[in-house]
Amino acid sequence: MKKDTLFRDPSTARKPFTFDSAVVDVFADMIGRSVPIYQQTLTMARWLAANAVTDGTAIYDLGCSEGAALAAACDGLTAPNVKLVGIDNSAAMLASCERRLRDVTHTVELINADIATVEFAPASLIMLNFTLQFVAPDARDALLARAAAALVPGGALLLSEKIRADSKRVDAVLINRHEDFKRENAYSELEIARKRESLENVLIPDTTSELLTRLSRAGLPDHGVWLQTFNFLSIVALK
Repeated sequence: MKKDTLFRDPSTARKPFTFDSAVVDVFADMIGRSVPIYQQTLTMARWLAANAVTDGTAIYDLGCSEGAALAAACDGLTAPNVKLVGIDNSAAMLASCERRLRDVTHTVELINADIATVEFAPASLIMLNFTLQFVAPDARDALLARAAAALVPGGALLLSEKIRADSKRVDAVLINRHEDFKRENAYSELEIARKRESLENVLIPDTTSELLTRLSRAGLPDHGVWLQTFNFLSIVALK
């Protein structure tokens, strides 16, 4: 695993943030040192694949990046004839995902596209792991509605996101604690500041209440937060 040092050198500090080949090269280290609930969301993907996925349906990972969630879901699968579908608008990410999933015995389809434009087949599990936050806010409801419509009865949607707190004072506490987490994982003050600047107006978080309202509007009123650490949370919604 290559160490993330992208924001140490001013010549490599990019704005705005993009999922290009340089990010792909260090992505596993970056997300592990930056997102406190990342590993737990993969555990939930594995559990949902084992308990919600049925024969003849699909598993979608929207914004699949390097395929960690798809790989975790595949590890949990017990149902036969399940298709794994990863969609990402970064060709570099999909190339890495393809390498990761090359030995999977289930059918795999990787699509280089904007997730807002792809039609979904009947699915038992749809995952958006830290993806919706990069979708334009006015396009989020439509995407979730299409995902909800594709889920078969008993299917599940796993939505993990960085969020804003409704209270500005609480939001400041959560942001500061998250930045402490980064410091504890050996990111410098300069790296933290440059990364924050690069994500401004690229990663636009909702509040928890906004996310839950979006899910209800999409046709998934049976939902709940199962995990939160600082300003990161994960929600499971059931069809």
